[in-house]
Amino acid sequence: MELLGIRQDKDFIQLVDFGGTRKDLKLLARYAAEPVIGQDYGTWVALDRPLTRFLILTDAENSYRDAAERRRQRKLLLDSLTVNIPPELRRDLYTNRRRDRVVEIKTWGSKPFEFAHFTDEQLADAVSGIARAPHPGGRAGLISAIHTERVSSSPDIEALRWHGRGPLRKTDLADAMWHLLEVRIKRAIARGNTGPPIMKGVLRAYEMASVSYGVRRALRRH
Repeated sequence: MELLGIRQDKDFIQLVDFGGTRKDLKLLARYAAEPVIGQDYGTWVALDRPLTRFLILTDAENSYRDAAERRRQRKLLLDSLTVNIPPELRRDLYTNRRRDRVVEIKTWGSKPFEFAHFTDEQLADAVSGIARAPHPGGRAGLISAIHTERVSSSPDIEALRWHGRGPLRKTDLADAMWHLLEVRIKRAIARGNTGPPIMKGVLRAYEMASVSYGVRRALRRH
């Protein structure tokens, strides 16, 4: 966000680490984005605060593994945050028009974050820098192991294990690889394109926040 010049104050965009793709986010969605009903004008009802939108950026696994499951999760989240809204006022909140979505779920594609953003060679070099002991097969063996994991049904960089490797935390891996991602993002900015998946996700967050920021909304009766 800082690299893209996006404001980071919490009343505009608030980031939450939701703890993995097995977590149930219904209560979080309700807490963060539940509309507050205001004055009733008959055919429409005012909201007492600007509409808050809820964007999930995640790996395509578990509860978000495919398009059908993501649609199901989106409906569950919408059901949760509209539980106190009269049924005749809910339709506008369920719209799937890009500009008006209240809840959206985006993945990096079919692969987890690290595989979606970096090559086998880049991952091997970063993992080697973090590991306490070298891979027994050397750099070539580690690249091969990473590729095997990439093409597996459930790729996971943390599944790469060898004697003496030590902990391999994804946050440490992210820190080690940030400079590569930074170069790609700066290149995308210079060329005027949307760049890697994480950049697309952050730009979408900015777009969703900007649509609602400081704007009073109302819900129509249907």
